[in-house]
Amino acid sequence: MNRWKIVSSILIAFLISFGFYSYGKSKAVGKVIAYPNPFHPGRHTLTIKPAQSATFNGTVSYIVYNYNEEVVYNGASVTNSVITWSGHDNSGVRVSPGLYFIKLKQTYTDSSVGLKFVKVLVQ
Repeated sequence: MNRWKIVSSILIAFLISFGFYSYGKSKAVGKVIAYPNPFHPGRHTLTIKPAQSATFNGTVSYIVYNYNEEVVYNGASVTNSVITWSGHDNSGVRVSPGLYFIKLKQTYTDSSVGLKFVKVLVQ
């Protein structure tokens, strides 16, 4: 894995999450809370929800990446309040301890898209 690719991906994720970078027709997802962070897949389920009693509008899909930018898990939530991840990959196997990035993609009714990145530590 190219070191520059990792650094640039993290920088873009940071800029997108704070609303400084966007592409195409996009909106901000807004501030989200991920807890418990760090979390242990055998004891907890990671919960991601909008901050301050807000709700997600529309469908929210999420992709979990490991530190090497490999897709670990794909999920979608049609509820408007919370997203959960059990700490398992697409095969149902518990992920290894380490740093993971979750990309939230919210699709609005006017076909615009909101993006947010969340950093999670798995123990």
